[in-house]
Amino acid sequence: MNSKCSDGLSVLLANIARIHTNIRYADAKAGVVLLVNMSILTAIYKLFGEEFPLYLENGDVNTFLLASIALLLLGASLCLLVTRPRGDEYAKGRGPGLVDPVRIAQHEKSDEYIKEITGAESNLIYQQAYELIWDVSKIDRAKYRMLSYALVVSFIGWVLSMLTIALHIIEVGSYG
Repeated sequence: MNSKCSDGLSVLLANIARIHTNIRYADAKAGVVLLVNMSILTAIYKLFGEEFPLYLENGDVNTFLLASIALLLLGASLCLLVTRPRGDEYAKGRGPGLVDPVRIAQHEKSDEYIKEITGAESNLIYQQAYELIWDVSKIDRAKYRMLSYALVVSFIGWVLSMLTIALHIIEVGSYG
């Protein structure tokens, strides 16, 4: 049995709300990973800061230290890129619209938008709502893809950082 969804507007609104929540979570998760990476880098600096050149002479610590710093910085950079995907790149070329904030802002004046929205057919509004959902789902997907890269790189950096700190503690303990 084929029939139209009786409450299509509610489905559209629920989808857009869920996608926007996902986008907020991706940005928040990236912020947490960025904070962890920067905290570990700060701890590494405080631990090795003044004696850093001495540790570069030790091959094991050198490898782990430089690798962990590089991975933590790369993970932090990837976290910053999570905030990059925005609606502008997906709504380009479609011109002024009625539903999408990026396309609404393309109207020259508010009166132009008000006139267009008040005279719009429901089919046009639905079509633009579908396009908006498509666009924000692409943004959501791009953010989570970049977040997954940031998490993998950062996790490896966290492990190497812990190894570096453990090697440092063992080395300092063996001299003391």
